[in-house]
This record gives sequence, structure tokens and C-alpha cells, in this order.
Amino acid sequence: MVLFFKPFHLEQLTIETASKSDSPEGVLALVPTAVAAQIDAKRTGTSQRATETSIVAADTPHYQINTRELNLYALTSMGVVPLLVALGWLSDKVNEIFPKSWSDALTQTVTGLSILAIIALGVAFVLIGILASYLIILQKYFHFQLSAESTQLTTNRGLFRSVNLSVPKNRIQAVTFKQNIIRQWLKLTTVATISASKREGNDSEAESMTMMPVIQNSDAFSHLTPFLNWLPSQTPILTRLAPQRKWLFIRNALILPVIVAIPLIWFWRPWGWLSLLLLPWAFFQGWYASANTGWSLKSNQLILQKGSWFNRTLVVIPGTNIQSLAVRQSIWMKKTAMAHLRVNLRKGNGNFEMTVRYLPKTVADDIYHWYTSVN
Repeated sequence: MVLFFKPFHLEQLTIETASKSDSPEGVLALVPTAVAAQIDAKRTGTSQRATETSIVAADTPHYQINTRELNLYALTSMGVVPLLVALGWLSDKVNEIFPKSWSDALTQTVTGLSILAIIALGVAFVLIGILASYLIILQKYFHFQLSAESTQLTTNRGLFRSVNLSVPKNRIQAVTFKQNIIRQWLKLTTVATISASKREGNDSEAESMTMMPVIQNSDAFSHLTPFLNWLPSQTPILTRLAPQRKWLFIRNALILPVIVAIPLIWFWRPWGWLSLLLLPWAFFQGWYASANTGWSLKSNQLILQKGSWFNRTLVVIPGTNIQSLAVRQSIWMKKTAMAHLRVNLRKGNGNFEMTVRYLPKTVADDIYHWYTSVN
């Protein structure tokens, strides 16, 4: 529901069926919320749309984010990073966007400032970016609710733009648990679904519906099983890589920074020496990736975890939902009995790939044989 629709109790309604059409079968651009509720009640066989009210039946699974959780989610977001990148891009385009006299005046003003003033200005920009990111997330997930019926999950969220989203349970291919490094330290996780769809294009909200924006790690699985009963009721125990495998991730992470640093140091002295700062950053990237690699194989589920760019992702995948599974091994990996495991799922009308690297070959083979047995 767009901001200016809300005072008039209007909303946009999109209807998608199980047909093979590449676009929604019905789009009602502007309808009263009462009509939308009647259509939804007809579809679900209920008397009213559960997402329109905070009063739900006692036996209906229901979750609503509280103020503390919402603030934690907004404060621990890394959304400030793309905002700062956009600001950096804008600063490079000043001459193209604004008149030359303006850019010259701005350049003279900045060069006339002291070092402390420039640092203070940079800190102010960062704080403004953090505040903007916080407010964007706060309004986006305001009053977030998740409810479950027998065949579907429904979420409702938003302050200025209200979004109601329903996803049939039989289209959910897997569930992801994601953490950036800040949330990892605070033992918080974000839970979302990976869903199949026949709609053409990128409908990110339907393909990856957020089930719980932020929740304690220890509570995540126990709170989710009422909504999806095939999920484990407790946090799974993962098998980790042997310590001697970690250097492989670190080696791979260091290759590109070393290639970049050598010519910079040689041709751009003395500033090129600053490129050496990339090396510890790359080292910790590799160490993080190796430390957060893990797997677990249940009777009917595959659980994989990987780390990349200081973000950790754990995926719970029912075996029957796997589209394809491949075991890759290079010539050099054969000597050390290692392999990469690549799993493909359907996401939207496209593909989601999860690759776990440098597994023991015996483990990769066991997972492959399990996959062929359940399919």
C-alpha cells in the first residue's frame, strides 16, 4: 500500500496462480482494502484477513516484532555502506551534475578547511548515513507481523508503505538464516524463505520473504517450527572444517590483493605502500570464510553454512527441493581428497546457488549419494 493510498483505505492487489504465465494473472491497481480483504477471504476460506488485525486465533501461529527487536535490527544493519558508496559516487560526479562555478567554490571551501574540520565533516557524513539507514529500516519493518495458515505464510509490515505478502508453503524451497558480523557478535539472526515462482523478472520480496527480521540465535528454530513444521526444532550442530583447511581460504583471499599491491608499490611510490593494508583485510576475509563453513545431513534435510564478505549464511534445504547437486574437484584437489559442493535451488523463476568449498571428498560423496536416494 503506497503512502498516499493509506488515508483513503486503498491498496494495490496482485494475484498470482499456479499457471505457467510469466506475469501475474491479475493486478488490481487501486481497490478498497475491504474488497481486497473479501478476495483474500474467498481465496483462503476465512472470514477475514488475519494480517489486517493484531487479534488472531489462539491456535494460529503468530509473531510480531517488538520495539526492542526492531531497534536492534535497524541499528545492526550494514545499510549505511551502500549509502556511503552512493555518496562517494556523487562526489565524483559533482562536475557533471552541478555548474562548474559551484564545484569550484566547493573545492576551494574544502581545501581551505583544517585537517580536524575535514575529519569532523567525514564523521558527520557517516553519522548522517547511519541515521538515514536506521530510519529507512525502521519505517520499512514497522509493526512487522508473521502469521501462518494451513497452506501459506503471510507477513504485514510498513509505516509509510504498507506491504502485505502471502507465500504458499508448498513454494518454499528452503529457509535462510543470515548474519552480518555485527549481528553475529550479538547472536542475532535474520530468517527468510527462498520461494519458487512462475513470475518473470525480479520480485525480491516474494522470492525471499523475511519471516523474522531479527531474533536471538538460540530462539530461532524453536520459534519457527510452528510456522514450518519441517524445520528442525533446535539449532543444528554443524560439522566444521579441519584447522589445516583454513589456509586454503586465506590463500585464495590473498591472491588478488597481492597482485594489485605489487604494481601499485612499484609504480606509485610512496602512496602505493598503502595498498599493503589490503593484505590483513584479505587475510581476515579468508579466515572468516573458513571459520564459518559447516554442514549437517539429516534424514530428509541438507543444512549448509558459508561465510563471505563478513556475512554468514545458513540454509536449511529439504532434499526433495534440490534442483541439482554437483561435486567439483580440480586436479590439485584430488591429491588432497577435497571437493567443492554446489547445490542449486529454484528461487523465483530463476536459480539460487549455494557452494561450500573444500569439503572432504568423502563428505561430498556421502551428500551426493544421499541426494540421489531422496530423489
